[in-house]
Amino acid sequence: DSMLVLRYLDIYIFSYNFISNNWTSEGADFMFTAYKDRVLRYEEDCASMSIGIAKNDTLKTQMEVKNQILYIDAGHIPFGEKGKYQVANMLLEICKKFPSYNLVVKPRWLLGDTKNQTHKNGQHLYTILDSITKGDLPDNLILLNEYLDLQELIDTSISVISTSISCYIDVALRGK
Repeated sequence: DSMLVLRYLDIYIFSYNFISNNWTSEGADFMFTAYKDRVLRYEEDCASMSIGIAKNDTLKTQMEVKNQILYIDAGHIPFGEKGKYQVANMLLEICKKFPSYNLVVKPRWLLGDTKNQTHKNGQHLYTILDSITKGDLPDNLILLNEYLDLQELIDTSISVISTSISCYIDVALRGK
């Protein structure tokens, strides 16, 4: 809606959109996009140029791949207590079946962090894992308690698990 108001001002509007097929360009004079070939749901009414996704356009440095599996938590998916317990039990089962691998959990937000929290949910995965194990977490389950670079975590992992969130695009672009 803001774009529509801006179109009547005497200024050029440049926009950047990284979503592959779900935008309108109405109001923009020029749009940078993340994708060159895409299926469009709406007619574009401005010039555009594909430039990629900046965080994935940098050269990959050779990082040592560790004996680790990365789980990227969505925070809000799955919804409800039952789904959260299913995810927690799945992670504990992976730890049990693959004791020679570390399972690193990257949370959507840190436990107790309300400032950076998006997609608010009443239950944090760490709390559920703690309640299931009664505080006796497996040694190969690494629960991150600081924000770390997602690209580096992906690059140093042999495999990545996630729910239906957009990070799977980052994972695929990083060759995992």
